Amino acid sequence: RIFPNRESAIRLIGALLMEIDDKWIAGKKYLDMSEYLQWQEEQNQINDQSYIAYIR
Repeated sequence: RIFPNRESAIRLIGALLMEIDDKWIAGKKYLDMSEYLQWQEEQNQINDQSYIAYIR
């Protein structure tokens, strides 16, 4: 047996999950969404212009 009882295993797993959660909350931002949002806005403008040209 690795753990003396079930409760000790649950305590360890709970502590590990809390640590992982803390790392996710305080972690680095890997994706910079500003470029994507700018691209998305440009695409929306292009689509709007295409639609306006189509209905004329």
